[in-house]
Amino acid sequence: MDIITRVLAGIVLAICLALLLRMVIGARLRGRIDAVVLRAWHQLRRRRQPLPTRPERRADPKEAARMAQEAIRRASRRGSWDGNVYKPDAFRPPTDDKPTDRRKPH
Repeated sequence: MDIITRVLAGIVLAICLALLLRMVIGARLRGRIDAVVLRAWHQLRRRRQPLPTRPERRADPKEAARMAQEAIRRASRRGSWDGNVYKPDAFRPPTDDKPTDRRKPH
């Protein structure tokens, strides 16, 4: 535990001395040092970013058309068409032989 406090105290002392030195030096040198530190920081951040991943493979147009037709076929079986209007079965009122309500219980 004693070593941890000494290390932390040394880090704080080094930071305080660096800030004191920064206040003492002139504006031109301070700007140059700030630019070097900022450039090093940006390089470090750029290096730590993950490498770009492989782009996802593009969908095959034939496969996409087949999947769309399959979805349309599945949807058309669940309701009825009146011209170009689709009426799903879920919106129909229950019949007399089935008194259960099709709506979700809330």
